[in-house]
Amino acid sequence: MSSAEPENEKSEEQIQDAQIAKAIDDFRDRILALRAFAVAQLKHARENQQAAEAELDGRIFAATTLWGLNESQPVIRARALKEYQEAIGEQSSMRALPHDKSLTEMIFIYTFAAFDFYLGNILRLLFSIKPEFLSAFDSTEDEARNSNRPSGRVVGLFRRAFFVKR
Repeated sequence: MSSAEPENEKSEEQIQDAQIAKAIDDFRDRILALRAFAVAQLKHARENQQAAEAELDGRIFAATTLWGLNESQPVIRARALKEYQEAIGEQSSMRALPHDKSLTEMIFIYTFAAFDFYLGNILRLLFSIKPEFLSAFDSTEDEARNSNRPSGRVVGLFRRAFFVKR
């Protein structure tokens, strides 16, 4: 029976290694996919903004032309003024936050979230594989100070953060 135990432990270790490798591969795949997405989107962000600004410039020109040609028709002039104000508002909003800048910020936030997810998975796997790591945090304040380990209060934080089903 003692010869079967190392085989079971070895296969369990292999399973654990495979879980960790899968978490690492998943993170790498997410980042590579994000990189491909970012390259494609950032390439076209400036072009899209220029096209949108050109369209707004056309609307502004049309509104000012309509305003100037219809001095005796107040309804048409009011519509032209409304269109002009809307187009100017859209244009100032677009120039205040360029597409490439906002896209870069969104990509950074997604990358940070992906890393957070990866780190959570790795820590969850680590503590499920070696629960004694978590019990190392179970100590009193005095023991913690003497042994340079976190106190028992930290244990609750780890347990809530990594073992609560979401």
